[in-house]
Amino acid sequence: MTAAEFWGFVRSSAAAIEGVHAELVALIDADAECVTWYVSGGGASVHSGLSDPTADMAMRRQADLSRQIADKRAQLDELESVVGHALALLPAIVANVSERAAIAMELYYIDLADTWSEVAAELCVSRETVRADCRAVLDWMDAKPRLMDFS
Repeated sequence: MTAAEFWGFVRSSAAAIEGVHAELVALIDADAECVTWYVSGGGASVHSGLSDPTADMAMRRQADLSRQIADKRAQLDELESVVGHALALLPAIVANVSERAAIAMELYYIDLADTWSEVAAELCVSRETVRADCRAVLDWMDAKPRLMDFS
């Protein structure tokens, strides 16, 4: 993986976190509604020795929601891990390239600034300066591929 690919993956992971979190919240809300319905007497009744098919459906729905919630949590953890790995690299970028370059990488790839011009304005430098800083980070990281190892 090249440094450009690494940072592209970081940016797409950072962008996906909000959506995945919203999906997780929706699943948790649906699960809570299912539990509330089941506990409040909407299911779990037995008539003449036969279980209520509505309750069985609710239990299957809750089991499915629990599986989806676990999957979504795992997905969110993975995305946050990618972003966390990038954040952990920032001190090394400060030490080996520059503080401004590290801030530029964070603003664009992690905080999701829309353009390099926004990053340049935030740092009070030209767009070309920011691009040169980031190119220096990519060159430095390409020379040290172990930095991009997620394991």
